[in-house]
Amino acid sequence: METLGNFLEHLRGSMSLREAAKRCGLSHVYIRDLEKNKSNAKNGDYIKPSPDTLMKLSSAYNYPYEHLMIKAGYIKEESSQLFNKPFVQMDLNDVSHIEVDDDYVTFNTADKQYKNKIETLSAFSEFLDALEDSGFIKTDRHLYANLNKIVDQDEDNGILYFNVERTVYVTIALIRQKKYRNLIARSIANNTNQTLQVSMSPLKRSLIHVFSWD
Repeated sequence: METLGNFLEHLRGSMSLREAAKRCGLSHVYIRDLEKNKSNAKNGDYIKPSPDTLMKLSSAYNYPYEHLMIKAGYIKEESSQLFNKPFVQMDLNDVSHIEVDDDYVTFNTADKQYKNKIETLSAFSEFLDALEDSGFIKTDRHLYANLNKIVDQDEDNGILYFNVERTVYVTIALIRQKKYRNLIARSIANNTNQTLQVSMSPLKRSLIHVFSWD
């Protein structure tokens, strides 16, 4: 059975140890110890690279971080579905809302979640531009909602719903609720095939009557 060390050595390929060390910021001696499955002198166990070390090796070898985490035993293989769709392959039309934190972007669809690691600021910036082009609005500090998926709202409590059962939702800050009120109302009407109800003051109705041709 192939060990993690054997696999890391295979990933390095023809790259020298010193070049690998330069790319990932680790000691070339330590990298070789990992490849040779050297044991820890203190307890006799094999040296196990930390998640941070695996991230550095992932970057140096241009290999998916989550796959190294699986190889090292930090996550189970079936859990990797949370990481299996990068930004460029995710169809944003299927996504109801997106959560963003310091390290990950979480895509929420009707029945699943997909997590992506934020690798670079430039890639993340391009991603945010794509969100705007795809009809997403920022609703709260770390939340983005797909206007094409909103079917209802609770203005009093600042909530947008993505299904009639009201089990899938995001919060929306008051200032953004005011900013996007008309846009959200039009989106809900369009998504639910309803006629948009427009309320007018008596003054506006009288002006319409005055300037009508009838």
